[in-house]
Amino acid sequence: MAAKVTVNANGPIKVEGEFELLDGGGKPFETSKKALFLCRCGQTKNSPLCDGSHSATGFTSPSESREL
Repeated sequence: MAAKVTVNANGPIKVEGEFELLDGGGKPFETSKKALFLCRCGQTKNSPLCDGSHSATGFTSPSESREL
C-alpha cells in the first residue's frame, strides 16, 4: 500500500502504509510501525511524533480538503 497521509482536524497528521520518515539531515528514523502520528501543535515532548499535547493546549486547526 502506498503511503496515505491524513491531516486530522485539531490534531496530528497520520501517516500510514509504506513510508520512510527522515530527519533534516536525511537520516531515517528507525521504526517497524505501519502508522505514525506527526505533531502539528509544536508542544509534543516526543518530536516529531504526537504525544496528545494538542488536547491540553487547546490547539485548533481545521483540515478541510482544498486545491493546493
